[in-house]
Amino acid sequence: MDKKNLKEELPEDVDLPEEDDDNDDNEYDILDELTPEQLARLQESIKQLEAGSTLPHERAMALMSALLERRSRQNL
Repeated sequence: MDKKNLKEELPEDVDLPEEDDDNDDNEYDILDELTPEQLARLQESIKQLEAGSTLPHERAMALMSALLERRSRQNL
């Protein structure tokens, strides 16, 4: 998947800089800063999102709080 198609696959709520279609060759593109490994991870994340394999933020935070609480008790 090329960078243009990758951007089109990102969820709508991902904030990217506005693009100027008049001068695409000279515009800064944040995806140009990513390594091939980072691009691959981003593509995999998009696939997981599309497949519904995500965890709501609130649930992730609850799981982390429980984990930290258990570890805190173990260290006492």
